Amino acid sequence: MKKEEYKEKLKEIYRQMDILFAMKHQLRDDYVSGNKEFNIGDKVRVFHIKRDYFNPKADTEELIGEVFISGINDKYFSGDIDYSFNKIKKDGTMANQSAGIYGFSRLELVAPAKEEITNS
Repeated sequence: MKKEEYKEKLKEIYRQMDILFAMKHQLRDDYVSGNKEFNIGDKVRVFHIKRDYFNPKADTEELIGEVFISGINDKYFSGDIDYSFNKIKKDGTMANQSAGIYGFSRLELVAPAKEEITNS
């Protein structure tokens, strides 16, 4: 195989990979937009389950806090919808800082977003 043939075959493989990645991205976007409960920019309350390991019947749901939804994605392999959260500034607007919440049991809508924001 000559160097030119190798480069042409490699270029074709990369072109096919780009097409597949674009198809995967479009499929993910369609799935997320059709199955999300909340929109980016919505203000939500986040709850988690406080476990009592000695008495599992005494598990209680506890409020973590109020945050803004800053991103929506799908979890790989499970197909669940995953949300990213940002903190709230003192004036009530969304901060640029992540809230660092990665596990929660329930979300409750406080205020919808004023306008639709897309994931970019």
